[in-house]
Amino acid sequence: MPVRNKTDNEPDKAGYGPSLLRTLGRSPAALAGYLGLHQGLAGGRLTTAERCLIGLMVAQRSGSPYWLSVQGRLAEKAGLTKDEISAAREGCADTDRQTDLLFLAGKLVINRGELAEADLTAVRQAGLSDTDITEVILHVGLNLTAAAVSHAAGLELDFPPAPPLPAF
Repeated sequence: MPVRNKTDNEPDKAGYGPSLLRTLGRSPAALAGYLGLHQGLAGGRLTTAERCLIGLMVAQRSGSPYWLSVQGRLAEKAGLTKDEISAAREGCADTDRQTDLLFLAGKLVINRGELAEADLTAVRQAGLSDTDITEVILHVGLNLTAAAVSHAAGLELDFPPAPPLPAF
């Protein structure tokens, strides 16, 4: 499938960066699989804001400037403030549930999918169900896929870059 340039009036399919979708579109199966997982998870238990928080955490931990710019735009569209977006990138959120989701997503990225039993016990005791945990795992996988494609393809930013986080 040929890569075509985005025009200013062309909508962003599924709210994702057009460069990512054009790159995935080189393989109709890859694009269909990616969008199918995205659409399937959108009907899950996690709210739009929670899915955005996970996306921000994965983008931050994976070191993908492209995916971080896309996730920042999606989070703004979902109603998150700039402060909430910055906080999520550092693992902080407004509610305990959101913080637990960020903790779990961050652990999955850092530990390459492995979770210690103590981590699972902690998030279960905090109120996350097995359904929530399973959906977080799949959202992390979806976001890591996008980050990996953006890295491998050397995608240029479709949206403004995410601001740097304050130094520790």
